[in-house]
Amino acid sequence: MNDLKSAKISLKLVSDEDREFIEKVYFSTRMDEFAILGWLPEQLEAFLKMQLDYQQKSYQMQFPNAENYVIKSENESVGRILTFCDENELRLIDIAVLPEFRGKGIGSFLITNLIEQAGKKNKKLALQVLKSNPKAFKLYQRLGFIVDGEDDLYFSMSR
Repeated sequence: MNDLKSAKISLKLVSDEDREFIEKVYFSTRMDEFAILGWLPEQLEAFLKMQLDYQQKSYQMQFPNAENYVIKSENESVGRILTFCDENELRLIDIAVLPEFRGKGIGSFLITNLIEQAGKKNKKLALQVLKSNPKAFKLYQRLGFIVDGEDDLYFSMSR
């Protein structure tokens, strides 16, 4: 899948049967960060499962009506996206693509779609990005997001 125009990008609501895939996506985003600890693979996996459970519960408390999707490209599961819409904004809560599918325009395509949805609803599109993720930060800037706040770990961005 080198050409996004020929790739068929679709979304499928996450179900219980997607748990293993969601773990795989999450692990792919955090593995390098924690690999330096030198833990045994089973220790690292148990820790990341616990972190994922915490993340999921936190998202559910903050955004109880969020839409959680598996990203599909030509019917292959390639990532996940989580969004939330209320009366004030459309929020990109989380987006992650498996390493072998990164850099192919999938994230840009989906975020551009969210920008269009926000425009049609006359809402701002908001997100947070880890300060330790310069690639994502540059992508969001390129797509027109501006920093409108920050804390120790995250930049808040919107457009």
